This record gives sequence, structure tokens and C-alpha cells, in this order.
Amino acid sequence: MSDDRSGEPGQVVMADAGGETIAPPTLVNNVETMANVPGIMAHGPGWFRELGTDASPGTIICTVTGCTARHGVGEVAMGTPLREVINDIGGGARPGRRIVGAMSGVANAVVPDGLLDTPVSYEA
Repeated sequence: MSDDRSGEPGQVVMADAGGETIAPPTLVNNVETMANVPGIMAHGPGWFRELGTDASPGTIICTVTGCTARHGVGEVAMGTPLREVINDIGGGARPGRRIVGAMSGVANAVVPDGLLDTPVSYEA
């Protein structure tokens, strides 16, 4: 069986710096992780661990939308309470509304109002 991009069986052609190849572009699946690499390379892993928790070091990008005063995207230290994220980035609930729950990611359950003080971290 032949690979459509190379014409040779079992061959994969990689993109080169000059862009003169028929290889598809590179896909970076987690841009947030890749964005941390230059800082870690320049300042070391201790720098990265200055923010966040022991088990979840660094920062995380959060998107806040819905019945909040404003919609926004912001970077917060891991371990920041979810309610604080909603208030700081989204300005809290719109007038006359209250936050009754939040979706803290596509693979997580809805976080009800009573748990909004849960830290944004992998362990919590």
C-alpha cells in the first residue's frame, strides 16, 4: 500500500523548514502546553512551579461565558478557586442572575454552586 504523499510504500514525508514539501502541516494539539515551553527552557522548571499547586504547577487558560457580566478568556494560577475565576474573568453573574453551576471542561461533570470554591487543578 502506498502513502499518497510520498508515493513509496511505508514512507512518510516530513515538512521541512523551507516549506518545499508536499507533507501536511504539523498539528500541535495542546497549544497551551507548547506556550509554556519557552519560559521553562529560559527560566527552568522551578520558575514554572512558582505558581499553582504541587500536583498542578503553573497556570491554566480559562474561558468564561454564559450568564456572566462579560465573556472572556484569562490565565490563572492552578489552584485558583473556580468562583474566583468566574468573578475575575467573567465579572460574576449578570445583574438579577446567580451562578448555579459551571462546566469546568468538556470531560468533567457540571460543578454545582455549592462546589464553586473548588480549586482549578487536576487533583481537585
